[in-house]
Amino acid sequence: MLDKLAVQLRSVNSKPLKVPKKKIKQEPYFKVGDVLAVKFENQYGVVFVSVVDQSPRKIEYHLACTRLLQQDKPTMTDFINSEIACKMNNRQYAVDTDCWFNHKDLGLLLDKFEKIGKIILEDYTLWTLAPAKTLDDIYEEITASKERRGLRLKETYKLIKRNGIK
Repeated sequence: MLDKLAVQLRSVNSKPLKVPKKKIKQEPYFKVGDVLAVKFENQYGVVFVSVVDQSPRKIEYHLACTRLLQQDKPTMTDFINSEIACKMNNRQYAVDTDCWFNHKDLGLLLDKFEKIGKIILEDYTLWTLAPAKTLDDIYEEITASKERRGLRLKETYKLIKRNGIK
């Protein structure tokens, strides 16, 4: 038996084990609180990153859409003066227009986003979670009919903590 084992150890292994490739850790494109201008075909909108869900296998971004659409690129002042579909849930705000993207889908749209600032938000929950893959999904959330979807609007500045603008 030992002679047979010695022969096996000296011979070339016909079925070597494959060494798995080391995965490159993905870094998120944006962080929670980043305020982003979104370039549509001939208008701009503005969103903020409400959650970045990161695990070893995935990164998901939740973008809360304000109701702002305008011809010029928005500023932080435009963002602060905009409205967002939101209601109160006990003592927390409940954001109603949230799109989530996976890392790959958002990566295909990066040229349409530009970071214009950063905010720190009051406590909030995500009330409506809508999967998204394209800019049209964001546009639909921004332009959603208040009456049809029963949305209540609040001024965006109310979600920002005092001294929470960077």
